[in-house]
Amino acid sequence: MTGPNQHHIPVFYQKGFAIPKSRAREIWVFNRDAEPQIGLIKKTGSDDYFYSEPSSDGTATLDDKITEIEVPLSNDLRAIREQEIGERVDAEKAATIVMHLSSRTSHLRGTMETGMRQLPEGASNMFDDPDNLATMIGLDQSEPSSRFNDHFWNEAQKFVDEKDLTVPKELIEKIAFFLARENFSTALDNAMPTFTGMFHSWLDQSSSMARQSHNEVLSRFSSDPGPNPRHKYLTELDWSIAEAPSDGAILPDCVVVSISADGTASPFMHIDRDDTKCVIIPLSSRKLLIGKDSAAAMPELTLFNEMAARSSYDFFLSSSGEKTILQLHSLIGERATLVIDKAIDSAFSEYMPKKPERLDADEPLAPEQADNTRCDFSYQLALTDFGNQETADNLGKQIKSIIAPLAQVLPLHRLEGISFAYDYPAALNSVDRGYENARPVETMDESIGKGIAKLVPVKREDEVKGWLVFDILVFDALTNGDPKQVEWAIHVIVGRLVLVAMMEWIETALPGTQLQPIENEYDGWLYDSLDASLSAYVASYISSGFGDVEEIADTSRQMLCDALGRIKEIVLPARLEYRYSGDLDALLGTTMPVIQHILLFSASLLGHCKAIGISAFDEDGNLSNALTENGLEKWFPLFQNDLEKFRQRIGEWASFDEFLSLGIHVERLLWQVGMVPWYSTVAGMRVEIPLESDAEHLVKDQ
Repeated sequence: MTGPNQHHIPVFYQKGFAIPKSRAREIWVFNRDAEPQIGLIKKTGSDDYFYSEPSSDGTATLDDKITEIEVPLSNDLRAIREQEIGERVDAEKAATIVMHLSSRTSHLRGTMETGMRQLPEGASNMFDDPDNLATMIGLDQSEPSSRFNDHFWNEAQKFVDEKDLTVPKELIEKIAFFLARENFSTALDNAMPTFTGMFHSWLDQSSSMARQSHNEVLSRFSSDPGPNPRHKYLTELDWSIAEAPSDGAILPDCVVVSISADGTASPFMHIDRDDTKCVIIPLSSRKLLIGKDSAAAMPELTLFNEMAARSSYDFFLSSSGEKTILQLHSLIGERATLVIDKAIDSAFSEYMPKKPERLDADEPLAPEQADNTRCDFSYQLALTDFGNQETADNLGKQIKSIIAPLAQVLPLHRLEGISFAYDYPAALNSVDRGYENARPVETMDESIGKGIAKLVPVKREDEVKGWLVFDILVFDALTNGDPKQVEWAIHVIVGRLVLVAMMEWIETALPGTQLQPIENEYDGWLYDSLDASLSAYVASYISSGFGDVEEIADTSRQMLCDALGRIKEIVLPARLEYRYSGDLDALLGTTMPVIQHILLFSASLLGHCKAIGISAFDEDGNLSNALTENGLEKWFPLFQNDLEKFRQRIGEWASFDEFLSLGIHVERLLWQVGMVPWYSTVAGMRVEIPLESDAEHLVKDQ
């Protein structure tokens, strides 16, 4: 009957679950957020104007249409209820009953509303977390992704035709990508008020949107109740009557329960029909109607009430308030909520960043490589141009006291030898490399600082190994007895031993890649400037526990500030000189060492500070000012983020491209000093120095 009290579970259906001796008027109501109580069937499973408001012009409302459908449906239901246990049931009639009763429920509308609320909440959470949003638009990687490029060109094509480009498309993508990464936080801050208002508006309208969507579906179904895919699927099942559990079947607010291939029960309207093997609808407290795939086994029907309670969203109804039924009260909503959460999580999972788990304080600073950690190895120890046998023996004991415990946690078996040298540059190039075309080993220019330690890769019987060369200053610090000097020397030595471990980690993940030439000339050029920085970050991170941590940070920070200062002192004058000489090789010969040192000292400082949990910036603001003066204040944290991602991939690198991709940071620093390198399959490697970079100085000279 139409009116304000509109039943989403019809009265004629509820009567099969009425309390005995109540003349089919009363029923037990188990609401999720209330104590169980007895209610009147005429007021249960209903809400005022649930489907439609009264019609002002006398036309049939949605509630009128549903009431009209109920008459033949109730007759079919009554006839099926009268069938005996085990009897087969007409599949067409069963399918029609299941579709009608399951699709009109408050359960379906309530879960729709919950889903609608969780969608903007999930989206809001994504926008609240910059990492999530960066992933969504493709800014979570170190180089442009296809997702970012698609977004970029979708907008760029409004202003430029790709056919008119005079530089490679990839170069424009890289520059746009880094600009987007560096200015992402500012753009997000400006956009958030708009997004927040949009999300709140969506949340406020979620209830009315759910009601409208639900009613639109029901209206179409009531006007054209013909077959649909779900109805067709139901008609293909084998239907029969089964006995309800001994304590009486309950009536869930979803009405119909589906059982999947793995035996999991869920609300029928929320499960993929391809995964459904059995459908159960309680006919009354004493009988169940079951439709199942002919190949499926009969489910354990004694568990039906538990499955139905878990599948309920807000309530279930029962003819009994016995203890066995009362125990089901706490299960309401478990499965229904899980289904919604899973669907929402699936909707956002593509855009969520894959964040590596943080290492606990007690865990090693590098990923465990138990299978690759060996202590049964030997190495050579040499003193070059100084010392005697006694000196060498004493030094050997000290070195062994450092290496032995480290070898328990780091794979150091690729260590070929260690040299301490009076003439450090000469010692570097005296190491037998063991392979042809090995480039000379360069040390730091004295105008920048004194080189004191380096790993020299060597090859022995087709195995890549490492020879460590240390300046005599490290020897003096290690052996002079001053605790502070000894700690510093140990810090230096441990840092270089980590580079030996890096050799094993790379070989384990990417066999045969070390010492191999990089196929693409441009990638190789970028990587030559980046390689030391990647290793330095890992080495400084792992060796951070040795030495005076504050002093090490101060030293690295000062070296970085000095390197940044050389942009104005050396690079910019060299670029201006290039305008007159046209000698690009001379310009790059001056510029690239500065770029390499900025990367190297940044990596060393960032790795050290990340490991010990302190800021890379000094309280006086020297580093902050130096970065800002050179336009790199936004680049610095991005470099740290990419280096940390690289470190957390130790031993798990899938391709050497993970190393090469970070070459974009070399390009970024070159862009900042007015140089634009790029690669063309036709022209090869090129470096453009736009005239605008020096226009002001050139005009003054004129």
